[in-house]
Amino acid sequence: MLVPREHASPTNMAPVLRAWAALLIVVSFLSVTTRIVTTLCTRGRLGVEDFLVVASMAFAIAQSGVVLYASDCGLGKDMHLLDAGHVSAVFKSQYAAEALFIVSLLLAKLSTTRAVLHMARAERRRLVLAAESMAVVWALASIIACLLQFTVEEPWDSTYGGLHYRAVVWLCISAVNVGTDAAITAVLLAMFARLQVTVRKRVLIMGVFGCRILVIPAVVCHAVYLLGANGSPNATLDLWQPAVIMQVVQCISIMVTCLPYLKPFLESLESGQMTLGIKEGIGSVDRSHPSDSNTLATLASRASHRRYEKLDRTAVTNTTTTTAVGDAPCPRSQQLEGIVIHQSWVVRVESKDTARGQD
Repeated sequence: MLVPREHASPTNMAPVLRAWAALLIVVSFLSVTTRIVTTLCTRGRLGVEDFLVVASMAFAIAQSGVVLYASDCGLGKDMHLLDAGHVSAVFKSQYAAEALFIVSLLLAKLSTTRAVLHMARAERRRLVLAAESMAVVWALASIIACLLQFTVEEPWDSTYGGLHYRAVVWLCISAVNVGTDAAITAVLLAMFARLQVTVRKRVLIMGVFGCRILVIPAVVCHAVYLLGANGSPNATLDLWQPAVIMQVVQCISIMVTCLPYLKPFLESLESGQMTLGIKEGIGSVDRSHPSDSNTLATLASRASHRRYEKLDRTAVTNTTTTTAVGDAPCPRSQQLEGIVIHQSWVVRVESKDTARGQD
C-alpha cells in the first residue's frame, strides 16, 4: 500500500526533518568511506583511529534512524494533533537519540586524538592524552545526566516538570563539549605550528586539522534552539529544529575527523618532519623533502674539502697533512621533531720528514 507523500507546512515539519537527516547521514557515510579507502590504498591496513571513526559513523546511523522513527511518530508535527502514544514515542526516541549522539561525538574525538598521538613528542603527547581524557569524562557525565534528567518512572517524558533542569543539563553538556573541541584543536595547532616545512604547507596542515573548530558554532546553535524549545507548549513541533542541528553537529564532527585523510592532503604531507609519523599513522608514501637532501648535500660539501696543516717550529721541519678523501655515505634518520644526521669520513694521514740526513 502506497503512503501518500507528506508536504511541509507550519504544523508539519517532519518531511524537512527526514530530508535533512537522510542527507547528512549520507554525507557522513561518504566521508568515512573515503577515509577508509584512502587509508587502505596508502597503508594497506586500518588503525585504531580508523575503527573509532567507523564506530562513530555506526552510532550516527543508529541515531539518525531513531530520529527518522521519531519523525514518523510525530516529531516535527503539531502536538495537539497527536495522541498520547505518539507523543510518548517521540519523547522516547529523543531520549535514545541524545545518548547515541554523545557516544558518536566521543568516538569522533577519540579518532582524532588517536591519529595524532603517535606523531606527538613526549610533552605534546601528554597534552593529547589530557584532552582525550577530558572528552571521555565529558561523555560519561553527559550520558548519565541525559538518562537521569527527568522522573525515574518515565525518564524520557519532558512534559511533567524538569524543563528547567533539562535546560541546565544541556547548557553544561554543550559548554563542556565546546571546551573539549577547543582543547583538541589547540593541541593540534600547537603541534603543527612548528613543522619545518614551507609556509604554504604549514598553513594547509594547520587549516585542515584546525577545521575541527567548525563544530563549535554548530554546538552553540544546537544549545540555543534546544533551550528555546524546552519551554514550548508544543514540544513535538518545536523540537524539529534542535533535531536537525543535532544531525549537523554529528555530520561536521565526522567530516572534520576524516578530512585530513583525503588523498591530496596525504600527498602534501609526504615531506618534512611528518614523513615518519604519517607512515605509521596515516600511511603516506615515504618520500624525502627536497630541502632535506639539499641541506645534507651542503653540509657534506663543506665538511669534505678541508685541509689541516701542522708545522713544527724547530729547525727540523715536520709537516703533517691531513686530507679528507671523498665523502662516505651519509645515513639519515628522520624523527618527528628533527632530522638526525650521521656522517663519517675516511682520513689519510701523510707525514714527511724534510730535515733528515743533511751533509
